[in-house]
Amino acid sequence: MTFKEPKTATSIRRVPINADVLEELKKYKEWQDCIIESMGDKWQDNNLVLANSFGKAVDTSNFTTRFFKETLVAAGIERTFKFHELRHTYASMLLETGADYKVIQELMGHSTITMAIDTYSHLRPEAKENAVSKLEGFLSGK
Repeated sequence: MTFKEPKTATSIRRVPINADVLEELKKYKEWQDCIIESMGDKWQDNNLVLANSFGKAVDTSNFTTRFFKETLVAAGIERTFKFHELRHTYASMLLETGADYKVIQELMGHSTITMAIDTYSHLRPEAKENAVSKLEGFLSGK
């Protein structure tokens, strides 16, 4: 695995996390600390949040085969679901909570709001009806 500069300036960003994610990351860190302790000199600190048992970058194909696909099966999700689709799931869930497209653009690192709208607007077919229904009584003053 090699690390390269991001594609665009917007690729470098802070992404806030909620309390649920923070709690899971804390649990993972506790588990990882046990691994670090047991590995002793064999652990290489590469400043990675997710690392293999030696502290190196996780091999993506190994991760997919050994962990991700098994997790999908355990969760009742088809094995054909791809890891990248989690990104779209995240954006979809943000839309469902009513998040603004500008916020989604920034969180996803899209270079333009147009990209965010073009990518995810199909997920809100009810948006037109909701917008029009808010005008009910506007002309009559009711």
